[in-house]
Amino acid sequence: MAGSTVRSSSANLLPHAYSRPLPLFSPRVWLTRNYATVLVNNAGFPGGRDLTEDAPAAKIRAVFGELLNVHITSVAVMTYAFLPLLRRAPAPRVINVTSGLGSMTRVLTPGLRMGRFPPYGASKVGMNGLTAHMQVVETERAAAEAAEEGKESRGARVRFFISNPGVLKTAFTHFHPMGRAPQLGAKSIVELIGDDEGKYDDHMQWEWDLEGDQMRKVPW
Repeated sequence: MAGSTVRSSSANLLPHAYSRPLPLFSPRVWLTRNYATVLVNNAGFPGGRDLTEDAPAAKIRAVFGELLNVHITSVAVMTYAFLPLLRRAPAPRVINVTSGLGSMTRVLTPGLRMGRFPPYGASKVGMNGLTAHMQVVETERAAAEAAEEGKESRGARVRFFISNPGVLKTAFTHFHPMGRAPQLGAKSIVELIGDDEGKYDDHMQWEWDLEGDQMRKVPW
């Protein structure tokens, strides 16, 4: 059986942190494929834009909680569910789709035009941090298993990446006039999906540079 690329929409599959519809999904992949090569976590929604500092505490908690659940907790749940399948592939990857607001370097750069949405931006910073921590744990797991003689390996080391598609002209952004075409936003994801040789292993966050027509590193 051939491997597969799994694209998740955690926002639809995991509307609450403790909901468990995964048995309806992941075993279906187990039954039709013997491994998954790539998992793309593309969940997201632009919440919190109208949240003001004088909002009731309950509303602030609800807005932040929903965004953190979708962009961090649900991504973690989905990734953990598919790690066994991914480790059966020869060069497995997890690609988490982030936002420019998740780059603290860019947010703190004076004069750089960016949105100011603390709930959404903080959740994307959290997603980036989650990706980094999961990569460190996975790398140490694979190294420890390789070094311990006679220990059975749980599979190949999964490589984690973050893709920043940029502002796109879609319903997500209310068809922002400065947005790029969705096909251009997806280019960095496509590049990472096709990277079996480790060409992009020297960095974790990537985006497609329209002017240079090539991949570009995104600062943390």
